Amino acid sequence: MALAVRAALVLVSLAGAGVFAGCVSESDEAAIEEVMREFFDAFQEADSERLAGLFGGLCEDTQENAIAAIAELDTLGEEIQFDLRSVDVRILDEEFAEALPEGSVTIDGQTSPLTTNGEEEEYTLFVKEDGEWRIADCNLFL
Repeated sequence: MALAVRAALVLVSLAGAGVFAGCVSESDEAAIEEVMREFFDAFQEADSERLAGLFGGLCEDTQENAIAAIAELDTLGEEIQFDLRSVDVRILDEEFAEALPEGSVTIDGQTSPLTTNGEEEEYTLFVKEDGEWRIADCNLFL
């Protein structure tokens, strides 16, 4: 599967309404949704530095991987538009959460869901570092 398509699928799993466990606030859910929106916006704007900055500290080579993912996305078509409608957030505890984006991607006028029909959606793992939610799925672009 193309790198950019996998990245888009992961992004769709990051934002939305959530299920809470423990003492996690609604602000955590909103913060995770914002990271997911930033992810798609950075992808849309081909901003590899901004995209790489959304990942947790344990992830390596995020700048190089972001550059490669954006370059692959560019090969899919001339006009690409993400429409992130919501994000399903599952709070696992105070430091970890998962998210699944819901929406679509339009490539040169052809619209497809961010998730593939018939395949089980995979949630993207998030980690809270220094009070900030970050993407913890270091292999998101691979």
